Amino acid sequence: MGITVKIQLYGLAALPVEYLTRQDALLERMHVDRVALNPYLEVFITGTRAYQQHAYLELVRWTYGRAVAQQVAVHQHRLLEFTTGRAHCLEQALDLIEGALDTRVVSAAAREGEIEIPIEMNVALALLLGLPESPDYAATAALRAGQIVRMQPEIDWRLAHCLMCAREEMRNTFLPMVARLEGAAGGEAAAGFLNE
Repeated sequence: MGITVKIQLYGLAALPVEYLTRQDALLERMHVDRVALNPYLEVFITGTRAYQQHAYLELVRWTYGRAVAQQVAVHQHRLLEFTTGRAHCLEQALDLIEGALDTRVVSAAAREGEIEIPIEMNVALALLLGLPESPDYAATAALRAGQIVRMQPEIDWRLAHCLMCAREEMRNTFLPMVARLEGAAGGEAAAGFLNE
């Protein structure tokens, strides 16, 4: 016997915004050295927050459909603008994330055979090269290839790791909750979302 909770669209939008505004220690939980990342700190904070918001919206889309997820995104934008004044920064990061996730999976040849690079690596590179606050910002696609070679060594892998952890944290936090909300497809949607 499960518990079902009624929630309005605005509440569905407010849940992760409230959660994320109270999660200042995300990078500490991931054991990220803030001093070593100093020039990249804003990219890590904005990028992980936006990726968490994206993960939540994907969960809502899987559970309630695209139309509800779009309405939730609009409400979240308004909430973020009101509470933080940083909605534009997060929207910009979300656009970069969407573009990176639409790219194909990258693989690389290794001695052991072909290895698949996590999609978060595409996202990390998009954020590092596409966010104006990044030291590696490149305004055009033509400048990006040259900028990649000048990046701090392994900064892309560090950000990709943080993005993976951020996504998992959102899934682990909100999947059980959203599955119990009235009108949700419950366990079926949750199973589909986890297998994506």
